[in-house]
Amino acid sequence: MRKLTEEEFEDICSVIELDGTTPFDVAISVYEHTVEELKKQLNDIKIYPENIKLLKEKIKKQYFYSKAQPGEMIGCIAASSIGEQNTQASLNSFHSAGIMKANLTDGISRLDELISANKKIKTPSCTFYFNNISNTELYQVKRLSNMYILYHDIMACIDKYNIHYQYKFTDYELKYLNFYKKFYKSVEITDWSVRMYFEKTKLYNINKTIEEICKIINNNFTNLHCIFYPENKLYIDIFISNNIPNPSEIMKKGYSYNIEYEEKSDKNKMKKEKEHSEMNYEDYDDIEDETHIENKDEEEENNKYEEENNKYEDLVNDDNKMYFYIKDVVIPSILVLQLSGIKEIKECYFSEDTKGKWFVQTKGSNLRELLNVDIIDYKTSISNNMNEVFSILGIEATKQFITDEFYKIINVSKRHLQMLVSAMTFYGIISPVSRYGMNQTSGILTKISFEQPFDNLVNSACLGTIDNIKGVSSSICIGKLGRFGTGMIDVIEDKTKKSDIVIEKNDINIENYIKPKPENKNIEKSKKLIVKTIKTNVVEKNNVMSSLEINKNIIKKYINNSYNENELIV
Repeated sequence: MRKLTEEEFEDICSVIELDGTTPFDVAISVYEHTVEELKKQLNDIKIYPENIKLLKEKIKKQYFYSKAQPGEMIGCIAASSIGEQNTQASLNSFHSAGIMKANLTDGISRLDELISANKKIKTPSCTFYFNNISNTELYQVKRLSNMYILYHDIMACIDKYNIHYQYKFTDYELKYLNFYKKFYKSVEITDWSVRMYFEKTKLYNINKTIEEICKIINNNFTNLHCIFYPENKLYIDIFISNNIPNPSEIMKKGYSYNIEYEEKSDKNKMKKEKEHSEMNYEDYDDIEDETHIENKDEEEENNKYEEENNKYEDLVNDDNKMYFYIKDVVIPSILVLQLSGIKEIKECYFSEDTKGKWFVQTKGSNLRELLNVDIIDYKTSISNNMNEVFSILGIEATKQFITDEFYKIINVSKRHLQMLVSAMTFYGIISPVSRYGMNQTSGILTKISFEQPFDNLVNSACLGTIDNIKGVSSSICIGKLGRFGTGMIDVIEDKTKKSDIVIEKNDINIENYIKPKPENKNIEKSKKLIVKTIKTNVVEKNNVMSSLEINKNIIKKYINNSYNENELIV
């Protein structure tokens, strides 16, 4: 036994032929892809030389057997194959919180996300490896993830904070303030200040110092002055200038911050997720409804603000406005400042692959920012959100991603899945397998046979939509033979060939075409009717009619009184 040589490869691959029924570029692409896949399968096999001829015959037989017949309903076959797996599948939603693994959506829920092409998925996540480090050491992978990937803000690292008015510094703090003014920069000591205490362990995990936190605060605010103390103290002082808005502005800003950071109910979260997931393709009515809802929400928010302002209009005055300004405006603004990591990355989970290398799965997804990190291997980084992949890597990468995700969920022929994925990405965008995706490609009769018949009919009537009736559903609606099976075959007259029979106006002799039976009493009557019909329909309209072939069987049927009147019209 031995491997195949290059000449034997070429000889076996010669059974693959170009498809002459498809465009040349498509035929070349299919041919090259088929030969490449065949070579991959033959590359690792060993065979006896005397069996090479038999192998070639088997491959040729399988190749021609795999071809679809002209007019075959491959879409229905693929749909039934995928639908069968989907129907019989169980809800495979496994919770992985107890084993420190990312709890990703799986099974029917994940299949619904892929088919619907939801922009906001339930469990967004990214998967990646680190670059230029030893991925076999778990400690190093965890350390780098905490420092550069996991999102941390000041709120995540702070232990507590206090608001002070005319704070009395200790002797040690006064000496340090004088030292700070000499060697760093002069700071205005104001009456109002905030002292923030940090946790040492959390600062160590993200590799940040107190000095770096002060620089971040000073760079983001012009009316704040931050002073850091030695590392063993783990606290900073923030001095607030006296140039602040009037009390009404404080109330407005404070109310907006409360609205932004307060926890919303589960019902509102579910409602927003549902509305956002259905915003892929909207009809005219849906856009008007959405605008109406947004305007209504703005009015409700303004009404709430007015109620709150009227309720606490006597609470904020010139005496206590600094306190409320610090409490409701300054501190919430400071707590959300980013210290390290990538936004939307809330947690990191670590898993080991078959080669013993550790990779990271995140809770939350931000692929664009993740690819900008130098220590990330961009070649192996991917998100589980197809819309994010499409916006960054394009439609071809999205097509491959959707195919891989389908393979993880259902086990069907790859040709069926490729057909579904190709239909979703054919127009260069992601088209969901729903009525929103049908709005881009299908005719009006196809739409009304699927969902919302009344709305689609009214919109099409107003816009004057034209349906070419090329689809299966639209053809069935009007009783037309669809372009599938034998219906896709057309008989075309070859006008280059002349007919053997030529009928002229004054040379119509029915005796040349009919051999009457003596026992038939209606022969003469039938002759006259046939000649009259031919004269009325053909001869009187044209002086000479060539290529007119009279069907002898029709004439015989007419004589035997078993004719069909439509068949006789020429």
